[in-house]
Amino acid sequence: MSSATTESDPSPQDVLDELQLIDLAYEQADLIYQFTVAQAECDRQWRYAAIKKKEAALYKHQVRVLEQLEKEERREWRRWKKERSRSNNKDGGQQQGSSSSLPDKVHDPFSGSLSDQTKDDLLTIASSLGLSQVDETSVKASILSVIRQHFDTHPELKEAPRYAGLFGKKSSKREASSLAEEATQASQRRRLDD
Repeated sequence: MSSATTESDPSPQDVLDELQLIDLAYEQADLIYQFTVAQAECDRQWRYAAIKKKEAALYKHQVRVLEQLEKEERREWRRWKKERSRSNNKDGGQQQGSSSSLPDKVHDPFSGSLSDQTKDDLLTIASSLGLSQVDETSVKASILSVIRQHFDTHPELKEAPRYAGLFGKKSSKREASSLAEEATQASQRRRLDD
């Protein structure tokens, strides 16, 4: 009887071998799981990178479009200045400072101190004053200097409703509305002339 029980009972070595096989199977399953998780993370990173690449391309396109718009605005500004200088030359320079050929946005009263204005605003102020020695290649400091010299030479302009806001003086609502009305009439006349 003892010989029958010994044949069916596994030896301690067989038990150890079987436990090692089970342990190896768990390790293999764990490695497969870790590999699957790492592969999923890698796939997620690739998708994220692809999205970011598309976003960068879109941003780059938007920047190009904005740059083209800025170039077109600068071209329009140059064309407008050339037309204005031609019309001033045709009229013998008597129309200098006249606002009949200025774009509508230039008819609005200016506000804020001169030193706080942007370069584009200073160029608009200079062109409304008829200052031909200023162009868009000038630096802001030189534009500001020319404008200040002009106002020093013509102090009566500091009181004008259009420029009073630049010197801390408020123009009356009636003056501002009459200025806006004149601007509207001037733009309507230009449209009729065209």
